[in-house]
Amino acid sequence: MRRFFRHFVWINILIQFLFPVTVAFTPAMAGAGSNKRFLNPTAGEQLNTQVYTLQPGETAESVAAKFNMSMAALKKLNQLRTFARGFDNIQAGDELDVPTSPLPEIVWGESASAMSTDNEQAKNIAGVASKAGNFLASNPHSDAAASMARGMATSAAGSEIQEFLNNFGSARVQLEADKNFTLKNSQLDLLVPVYDRDNTVTFTQGSIHRTDDRSQTNLGVGIRHFTSGYMLGANLFGDYDLSRDHARAGIGAEYWRDFLKLSTNGYFGLTGWKNSPDVRDHEERPANGWDIRTQGWLPAVPQLGGKLTWEQYYGKEVALFGKDNRQSNPHAMTVGLEYTPVPLLTLSAEQRQGRSGQNDTRLGLGLNYRLGVPWHHQVDPGMVASMRSLTGSRYDLVDRNNNIVLEYRKQDALRIDLPEVMEAEASRTIVIPVTVQKSKYGVKDTEWTPSQAFLEQGGSLHKRSAIELEVRVPAWNYSAPDAAKQEYTLTAVSIDNNGRRSNTATTLIRVLPAQSDIETLSVTPDEAVIADNVQFATLTASIKDASGAVVPGQALTFSVEGLNDAQNASAATLFTDTQSHNKQLAVVTDARGQAAVMLRSKVAKKGTVTVKMDNGKIKTVPVTFTADTESASVASLTVTKNDAHANGVDANEIEAVVHDVHGNPLANFTVEADVDNDGVVDISSSTDVNGRTTLRVTNERQGKPPSRYVPARWRARLK
Repeated sequence: MRRFFRHFVWINILIQFLFPVTVAFTPAMAGAGSNKRFLNPTAGEQLNTQVYTLQPGETAESVAAKFNMSMAALKKLNQLRTFARGFDNIQAGDELDVPTSPLPEIVWGESASAMSTDNEQAKNIAGVASKAGNFLASNPHSDAAASMARGMATSAAGSEIQEFLNNFGSARVQLEADKNFTLKNSQLDLLVPVYDRDNTVTFTQGSIHRTDDRSQTNLGVGIRHFTSGYMLGANLFGDYDLSRDHARAGIGAEYWRDFLKLSTNGYFGLTGWKNSPDVRDHEERPANGWDIRTQGWLPAVPQLGGKLTWEQYYGKEVALFGKDNRQSNPHAMTVGLEYTPVPLLTLSAEQRQGRSGQNDTRLGLGLNYRLGVPWHHQVDPGMVASMRSLTGSRYDLVDRNNNIVLEYRKQDALRIDLPEVMEAEASRTIVIPVTVQKSKYGVKDTEWTPSQAFLEQGGSLHKRSAIELEVRVPAWNYSAPDAAKQEYTLTAVSIDNNGRRSNTATTLIRVLPAQSDIETLSVTPDEAVIADNVQFATLTASIKDASGAVVPGQALTFSVEGLNDAQNASAATLFTDTQSHNKQLAVVTDARGQAAVMLRSKVAKKGTVTVKMDNGKIKTVPVTFTADTESASVASLTVTKNDAHANGVDANEIEAVVHDVHGNPLANFTVEADVDNDGVVDISSSTDVNGRTTLRVTNERQGKPPSRYVPARWRARLK
């Protein structure tokens, strides 16, 4: 469009350059077509006229012959009159405009009249020659002569230009005042017929105006076809905003009858969004729309008429009622009255009503000058009626909205983007960057919103900066119905330093099954560990991917089984420097692809530690805990056989249990015992794996009747 505008400007400059040259040579060009010099024939529209009433038996042809005129000249002289049966069928009683006196009769050859005409022109030539002679006699300078020549040429050119302008159609200067009595909607329009024959008129129409502080121009072409009862027309326009480089196309249709005009127009924007100087942080472009326009006049009082217009435009923020009253898909209905006292002058009043109480009142003063029409016809009240007829409105201007209505939208002062897709293996940590495409006031922060499924599957977010996000990808869900597609959405909205929010950007996080594996799972130390709930074993897992490279940031879960107490509760503890748990613990591999946890226990047993990856791969290792011999003691003595005969042979038996401070049984411990009733205790055997051993006691001393038993008190100790 800017290229088109540059061409338009150069064409305008070329026209301005050629215009003075054309004016200077117009007399020569006009005179080249005839044998006349300096004197032009009198044009019909320059004649003084009178009203002539046809007598019985007279026709248009006879009247034309009576006044020495051609039918075309007489018809043109009466172009503003309306005839019930048409100009060619006028009858007695009809009125015509005719010259005040018959024109000189045109006689071919050397007639007396011709000789008179030649004599008249000869007098003119002689007069010019006389003036030139007197001038040269008193001012014999070349500059003065050139000045005189320029004056004569300019005068002749003016005459030729005036006659050329007589062929134009209509010019209108429209002055409108709104409710504040400003002339912001005034404009100048000009319609020029290009082809005008019988029932068809092809024309071009131009306009220039300044509306809403914008200088605009409109240029269009159209065609009108007339019948005896109506007119059908079509037109095509191009509208251009000189102030802001907006362009719009328009297409219209017309249907006219005597005292009635109907028209409809469509408007289509051709240029895109541009920065708006009217509304801060907004863009603007031409709005698309259409309208239907109706004008009518009272046949009895043709000076009085009315109009009704319906307008509809489309867009979210359309300034049909001005930039401060933008509406979505607005419409408006305009009702107006106009009064035309003489053809030259029209007074109008309009009320436009839209949605939500929007309205606009306009008062207008229109000057409708018809080029080529005698002045006294343009100020004659009796000629107003002819303007309302099809014949009289032949060159009327196209009724359309020449103002380019604008649509607005909020400017992207801050616009961001995210990667379309981010792929990562399950449970890996990735960084998602924000790409700032446009920033007028900088970026202060970014709001991130993950999908609900992302959170439910264990994903997490951590802001690294205003434009970076660290994402912990969810684990691979092997129980999902479609394990091949595990995707999550993440949206972001950035905020600038003025609090304005950006557009919403979205990325798709696509989770892939992890290809990593547990290379090793080791236990340190490799021997049994004392089950004192203090000493511990260290379990270290090493993770590598398919290529053999270490995998940092890999999530692992350690769990322990087999180290339960007598109540079947876990007596073990998995722990790190920052966390602990008695059954399982989740950790992440370090930069070397390793993760380590410690394990302590209160029970002396052999347990199993399992490490599991999110991709389902696992590895196990046994861990053995032994009882604490340092805290070993005889936990209990229990008589298992009693009432033996005091014959030195039969023996009572006592079971001794040895365990540590946490109740773990100790094996291979020897228990010694003695009694206080002269009993003899066999040498004790060592405790079994359950920390148990049996002591035998004999005695030869019999108790007193009636009892044969000798009470004894036992005392046992570890040997």
